Amino acid sequence: MVASEEQVRLWDFYDHKEEAPELITAMDSTLKVEQIYVNKNCKGALFVVVVCQDELIVYTGRLEKKFSAQLEE
Repeated sequence: MVASEEQVRLWDFYDHKEEAPELITAMDSTLKVEQIYVNKNCKGALFVVVVCQDELIVYTGRLEKKFSAQLEE
C-alpha cells in the first residue's frame, strides 16, 4: 500500500511470477489524507481506515468502501 495526500493505492501481487501486480486505486480525492491504519498482520479480511481532514473512511477486501462518516471536533 502506498499513499499520498490525494491517493491511496494497493497492489495485488499474484502467486505467479510471470504476472505483473494489479494496481487498485482506492481513493482519489481533493481531501487531504492525514492518517492510514491497516490490519496487515491479520489472517482474516483486510481492513484499511483512512482519516481525511474531517472524514473517516473504512475499506475492506480489495479496497471496497464499506463505511464513511464525518468527524466532529
